[in-house]
Parts: sequence; C-alpha cells; structure tokens
Amino acid sequence: MKTILIVDDDYIICNVMSEMLCQRYKVISASSGKEAISLFKLYKENSEEINLVITDLIMPSMTGLDVVESICELSQTVKILVFSGVISQIDSYMKNRNVRIDKFLSKPIEISNIEKEVMELLND
Repeated sequence: MKTILIVDDDYIICNVMSEMLCQRYKVISASSGKEAISLFKLYKENSEEINLVITDLIMPSMTGLDVVESICELSQTVKILVFSGVISQIDSYMKNRNVRIDKFLSKPIEISNIEKEVMELLND
C-alpha cells in the first residue's frame, strides 16, 4: 500500500483528505512543516517510503515550499502535490528555489479532483 503525507495547518482539511484517501492508501498527516519533515525522516530511517506529499503552500513559520525543498533533498522519487488559495503568488514563492512540484492545485479544491490527481500521480 502506498503512503501519502498530508501537510496543512488546517485540521479540517487534513481530516477530510485523510478520510477520502485512506480507503486506497496509507495516510499520515502533519499540522506543520517541521512535523512533516520529522515524519518523512522517521519513515526513511525505518526503510519505509512515503510516495506522495500533499502540502498547502501558505502555513505559519514554514511554507509548503520550505517543506518541499527539505523533502526533495531526502528523496528524489517522492511525488509532490501543492495546493493554495493564492495561486497568483506562486511565482514569487518559486523564485530562487530549487523545488520540484509535480502538480499544483488552487483552492477551493473539489474532493473528487484530489482523488483523481492522487491516482494519476501515483499511477493507480
């Protein structure tokens, strides 16, 4: 079973996404960037793979791109899906960053669209 890490400071969003995806995938969630990176490292240390990271772009103290940058340093194979309500600001966030994003979605997100995008990214 493939593993997905959901990162968002909004508990409701994490919960809704987790509930939707847990039928098909192992889902873990983090409420901060720091927690997400710690979980990713823990899985890696235990020889477990996180296949997809889904993260919000705007979060307190550590942006989604900060999270992506750190995680991409740890894994070249993990897929990255970033979502945000401020799509107009994505270019300013991406400047001078060495990040790889496989898919970007703007809020509000259709629940059925998330599942479809996840399945495409994970080749399911």
